[in-house]
Amino acid sequence: MLAEKAIGYCASALTCSILVPQIIKVARSRCSGDLSYVMIAMGMGSDGLWIAYAILTADTPLLVTGCVHAATSIVLLSLKIATSDRDVLSSKI
Repeated sequence: MLAEKAIGYCASALTCSILVPQIIKVARSRCSGDLSYVMIAMGMGSDGLWIAYAILTADTPLLVTGCVHAATSIVLLSLKIATSDRDVLSSKI
């Protein structure tokens, strides 16, 4: 049982880190034009379903993954919204 949890938490760490490079890139460049609102929304919907599933099955590693991934999705969406005006201006130049 301990090995299963360890594998679950390792997978969780890798899954949660998927969006970090995008967050760093957008934060540094202040440009998010290549990010799709649809992709972010689909990811957030998926996160919500995984969180619900984890709660129903009492799967702690999956719950942690869903919550952290949802948080990174929210950060990415916030950066997308915050930089959207800049993207429009830079595309007109």
